Amino acid sequence: MTIIFVCGYSLLYIGFNFQILKKFSPKLFILAFFILFLYGYRTYILILILSTAIILYYKKEIRSNLWLFVLALIFLIVLNIAFLSFTSQRWKLDFLNLIFYRISYTVYVLNLIVEKSGFFGYCHGLWLHPITGDIAGKIVLGYEHNTTSTILGPLILDFGIIEVPIMIFFGSILGTVRKKMDTLKKAIPYYSILLSITLLCVEISPIPLIIFPYLIALYKIS
Repeated sequence: MTIIFVCGYSLLYIGFNFQILKKFSPKLFILAFFILFLYGYRTYILILILSTAIILYYKKEIRSNLWLFVLALIFLIVLNIAFLSFTSQRWKLDFLNLIFYRISYTVYVLNLIVEKSGFFGYCHGLWLHPITGDIAGKIVLGYEHNTTSTILGPLILDFGIIEVPIMIFFGSILGTVRKKMDTLKKAIPYYSILLSITLLCVEISPIPLIIFPYLIALYKIS
């Protein structure tokens, strides 16, 4: 992953979500879906689906377009099952059991991070990188592996307990933007993106650099 990739999908989200605010186009949604699909990362497709659904919810247009989101999610599930079936993996778990395994694994990695980081953290400046999962995997597991450690994992690994209050800062931003939506319509796309990222990062490790363009944009509209 590079800075160009981060800037690319950031602009895609912002541009597409502002377009939805004016008028939702299923064709444009499908186009954005397959552009992100070509990158091979399911997380970004889920951000697209969630952020689009949030905007349509506040526009009271979610029911008429619910079929599109259902089809998109079914496509992702079928694709994931096919990927697990046709690739050589060491485990022999079905799709449902793999979900529970993933949850247990993520909590296990978070526990290792807490043990490794101590009070003041282990890797200062971790959030300056475009992605944190690979670095966390290398430090905690001993080899390069894009691992998940919940939204708190990279924060604790980076600077220990000192960086945990950053989550309070993100929460306060979401609350502020949520209030702005009542009087400022153009705040809705940013809120939808930030909320989508936050919801997904509860399980996966966050991608920090994507946050900063949105914070700058929120400052401009405040």
